[in-house]
Amino acid sequence: MEKEKEKRERENIEIWIIIVYTASCAVVFSAVPLYAFHLSENCFIRQLFYIGAAGGLGGVVYSIQGLIYHYEKDNFSLKFKWWYFFRPITSVILGIMAYLFIAGGLMTFTGITPDYTLSSCIPSKSVMFFCAMAFLVGISNNAFVKKLKDLAKAFFLNDTDVEKKFKENQPSVPSSTSTEEEEIEFTSGQSEKN
Repeated sequence: MEKEKEKRERENIEIWIIIVYTASCAVVFSAVPLYAFHLSENCFIRQLFYIGAAGGLGGVVYSIQGLIYHYEKDNFSLKFKWWYFFRPITSVILGIMAYLFIAGGLMTFTGITPDYTLSSCIPSKSVMFFCAMAFLVGISNNAFVKKLKDLAKAFFLNDTDVEKKFKENQPSVPSSTSTEEEEIEFTSGQSEKN
């Protein structure tokens, strides 16, 4: 009974550490843009701080939602404590990387063409776009990582993989040795004899 009580107290302390850490991350990520504004005269560095902070805030929001959800359901597990610690950090990194992929041209959105270089100051409307995009990446790390994996597969396909994909995507062509009795399939799923 005494060991159970000690274990529960230790778990409560760890939960409070996660809560304080997450709240601290929210404060830091909210303050970073103000600090960055005075920190550097280099627009590019300042913009990286803004975008990274937005990604971090997205990760913090997702962490808070997960913490509240699982705590209310009474299925919160300290097995995931490292997830809560690293989620905001990975969100900052992925938010910045998403900016670099899009601004660098490796990822695109329909109708959006960057008209600036990575070393220049981008217009404030574009900074807002990239901050919003970084926030979304922070809130949905898994979906963004899946997109990165798809991009890597497409980017690093070897010749054998390309030929295999090409053959898989080709429509089937009847062979020259076909007989009149073979069925022809239509796109509606019906079939008809010749």
